[in-house]
Amino acid sequence: MLLLVAAALGRSLGEQPETGLFSFDVKGFVTLAVPAFFFGSAPLWLQGHPLDFKKIRALVNQRQGAGTYEAWVQTLRPLLLASAMGVVAGLVCMFTVQQRGAAASAYASGWLFISAGVGFAACRIGLRLQGHHLE
Repeated sequence: MLLLVAAALGRSLGEQPETGLFSFDVKGFVTLAVPAFFFGSAPLWLQGHPLDFKKIRALVNQRQGAGTYEAWVQTLRPLLLASAMGVVAGLVCMFTVQQRGAAASAYASGWLFISAGVGFAACRIGLRLQGHHLE
């Protein structure tokens, strides 16, 4: 269901009018790389899993039973889901832009979502390499 929402988001982004504000130069490529770098490097500067909110975990486990929060995160796999949603939204956006025949700069929104998806996947891999198995 959430991947359908991501596809709808990508389609709506691809149908937006061209602004001409994005250009494929050094600044543009750095802009596109920021989400992948930010999310991908999160395991290096965050302590622990980014979705392990200790107070929320304690509250949920207290009210719903021990291990409920952990089971929810392991079942939902939010980083993997965010990664898939970013890639799906980006690909659908780029496909919609291509179908419209828009200028090359219109692909920037799609590339930003794909960059975020790659960043979330890299974050998940980095957390696994550090020994975090919450997800």
